[in-house]
Amino acid sequence: MIFLVLIILLISDLNAEMFNGRVVDSRNEDGIPDATIFIEELSLKINTDSLGHFKVDSLAVAKYHIDIVKHTYKSLHYEILMDGSSKEFVFKMHPLEFHLDEISVGGELYHSELDRFYNEHSHINESEINRRLRLTLAQTVQNELGMSVRSLGPAPSRPVLHGLSGSRVQINSDGMPAIDMSATSADHAVATDPSSAKSLSIIRGPKTLIYNPSVAGGIVDINRSDIPLDKPHQVQINTKTYYESVNSLFNGVVEAIAPIAGFTVKGNYSIKDAGNQYTPIGTLENTGIKNQNYNFGISRDFEDVFIGTSMNEMHMDYGIPPDAELGHANGVDISMFRRINNLRSAIHNHDALISDIRIDLSRTFYQHNEFGSDNRVSAFYSLENYFSRVELEYEELPLLNHGVLGVQYNNHQMNTSGRVSTPNLTNNNLAFYLFSERRFNQNEIQFSIRNENSWIRPIGTFALNENPARNFNTLSFSTSILRSFNDKISGGISISRSSRIPTSEELYSNGPHLAVYSYEIGNSDLELENSWNIELLSSFDFQNFNIHSTLYTNEYDNFIFTQNTGDTNWVIILPLFQTANRPARVSGMDIGIEYDISDKFLYEGQISYVYGELTDTNTPLPWIPPLRISNEFQYSNKNLNIKIRAIYAAAQNRIDIFEESTDEFFVFNLNADYAFSFNSITSMLTFNVENIFNTEYYNHLSRIKHLMPEAGRNIRIGLVFYY
Repeated sequence: MIFLVLIILLISDLNAEMFNGRVVDSRNEDGIPDATIFIEELSLKINTDSLGHFKVDSLAVAKYHIDIVKHTYKSLHYEILMDGSSKEFVFKMHPLEFHLDEISVGGELYHSELDRFYNEHSHINESEINRRLRLTLAQTVQNELGMSVRSLGPAPSRPVLHGLSGSRVQINSDGMPAIDMSATSADHAVATDPSSAKSLSIIRGPKTLIYNPSVAGGIVDINRSDIPLDKPHQVQINTKTYYESVNSLFNGVVEAIAPIAGFTVKGNYSIKDAGNQYTPIGTLENTGIKNQNYNFGISRDFEDVFIGTSMNEMHMDYGIPPDAELGHANGVDISMFRRINNLRSAIHNHDALISDIRIDLSRTFYQHNEFGSDNRVSAFYSLENYFSRVELEYEELPLLNHGVLGVQYNNHQMNTSGRVSTPNLTNNNLAFYLFSERRFNQNEIQFSIRNENSWIRPIGTFALNENPARNFNTLSFSTSILRSFNDKISGGISISRSSRIPTSEELYSNGPHLAVYSYEIGNSDLELENSWNIELLSSFDFQNFNIHSTLYTNEYDNFIFTQNTGDTNWVIILPLFQTANRPARVSGMDIGIEYDISDKFLYEGQISYVYGELTDTNTPLPWIPPLRISNEFQYSNKNLNIKIRAIYAAAQNRIDIFEESTDEFFVFNLNADYAFSFNSITSMLTFNVENIFNTEYYNHLSRIKHLMPEAGRNIRIGLVFYY
């Protein structure tokens, strides 16, 4: 009997391993003493020592749910797998002023190497947002690899990824679609303000299909945490104040979050007030912006059940610059209003099959008014959108290691009046999607598939077609494979079949659009925009040197775009733009380089190039950004960071027949920030000088480059406090 007991004990010991490692500060990797680690399955609590180390002598091979808590740091909750292998865990905790979502386990920041490849160089944390925050979202992310800016003046600028714009690049807020009209026309501003963002991410690859059927573009996700997800131990307040000289911008943010009677309550208010934009050759008139945002959120965490709700309201007024030759000598004034009500719930059931169930519900009301020179409403848009999503996160299914399975329903209603060329309509959309990832040997695979159905119903009669109702059914899929040849070199390939449903403007427009200087003619016979998408991925990661690259091509069966026909509607003297399906190709490359010159000096380089053409005529696609190269040198010494960035853009002479070319340019920027603290207050002072030499240059994607160049020298000062 004693011998049998000894054998059992020996076997159990062989099927257990030591759980040990460190808890460190994400900023400097110093150990965090007295952090509490709670292992849910064992109801076991341990604390780190004075250097942040911890150790549990024996844990059985299994999955465990771990909570790590430390005052003044963001709490962590995730799963670990004790699989019998010997490894040390490193958990990076982020101070409450630096909200990040990544966790470092065994020195890796992401759930998988593919996640790291897609996201490591396209994720902006809160402290970096504080450094580079600009007037709009597009201007804030413009220095990310592969990004460009579409603009019609500063206020309505929108991100462009790999030369693709509009609904091909979806904007999310807290993982849900940010409903506005910015994807439909260059004069419509993005309604989501990045001033209160906790992080910004550019999502590419198979994960795109969780949100959108178009893999060719991507997702710009703004993490605002309008519904508070983390419960603080005490009241926390943060404030941000910014000033810009180029437009006399004042930008202020105040946010408070507090634990009250078991609930977490959060309030946020932000304001922007900017005047006309200064350029090296004069002032760009009617380009001011006034913006106010209010948000209130409340949540409750009942151990394994989370529920929260929020209300967000935005008011924005901005101008479109005048163009006497193309229809409006005094410009156009636009007023926007948006209210969002969100409800989010999550159930965590510790099951290997279905580990989490998430439910999202959202209602958005959006209103958009355009005013002519007589201050009367010339165009009116009203949107009401109901969004719902149920998502199951699984850990182990046959052939699938980890992923999500979801269903999404969206009801969209649009009403218009005035000189609007698009009819009232309803759009019901139902989507099913699956995302999964798996690792075997040195290979990682991500796979996703999405089926989306859309029923578009114009209301009332409409001139383009006696029966313009359209039904669309899409099937998109994407697979990425990454192989690690050793601990320094990895490479892979991504293959996707992507579909995009035409927008209502692309289908039904038939009339003048004064704000964008055009007479737009849609095409109610448009087909789905289908494409094959291929990416080649590579990464070389040495001790102090990293180079990563993406080569891509998107082969479109029927690319949807609006082209200047060369004709003019002489009644209102506007050029005619016609929407059409054409076969096309958009190819390019992104290359990023990082070199640690020393412990204080860092070099970062970027190269982005896009080539677009209509393959049936071998002629250039319009609105393709030119070659862009940037070089940045960074000096860091404890709390001080200084960056000098030189940006080069080549001339763009591959243009559509009625498009204007742009010359090459060099622009130099300086960024500096200093972090300091006193008592319980952590602060950051930022000082930026953009376009140091007041260079006259032109953004090829600007719709008003025939009027004025880009902004002149801009001095930007910011001050951030966390209480």
